[in-house]
Amino acid sequence: MSTAALISVLIPAGVSAAAYLLIFEGLRGSYTRFFAPRFPGCSEGKYPHTGWFGWIWGVLFVDEETLVTKSGMDAAVYVRYMQMSLTVFSILSVLGMALLVPVYATGGGGASQLERVGLGNVIQGSDRLWAPLKV
Repeated sequence: MSTAALISVLIPAGVSAAAYLLIFEGLRGSYTRFFAPRFPGCSEGKYPHTGWFGWIWGVLFVDEETLVTKSGMDAAVYVRYMQMSLTVFSILSVLGMALLVPVYATGGGGASQLERVGLGNVIQGSDRLWAPLKV
C-alpha cells in the first residue's frame, strides 16, 4: 500500500466523520430529551454542557458516582471496562509497535513504503516470522 493510497482512504473517511460530528453537534442542543433524557431539567431545555464540543469534558471526566446515579450500574461497569480496555490496548500497541516494526522493517523482503513495516516484508522461512508469537 502506498502513502497516496492511504491518504486517498483517510481523506473521505475524515470528511464524513467531521460531517457526522457537525450534524450531531447541531442536533444536540435542539433535541435535549433525546440526547440527555436523564438530565434534570432537560424537559425545560436546560442542557448540561452548552457550547460546541462542550460535552467532551463531561464524558471524559465524569465520576463513577454520577454515572451510577444518572445512568445505572450497568453503564458504570461498561465505562470502567472500556477505560481498562483502552489502557491495556494502548500499552500493548505501543509495546508491539516498538518491538515488531524494526523486525519487519529489516525482514529482507524488499518491500517499499508502508509495506516495509508489515509482516509481508519478512522473507519466507526466516526466524523473524516467529517474532509476533514471542511478543
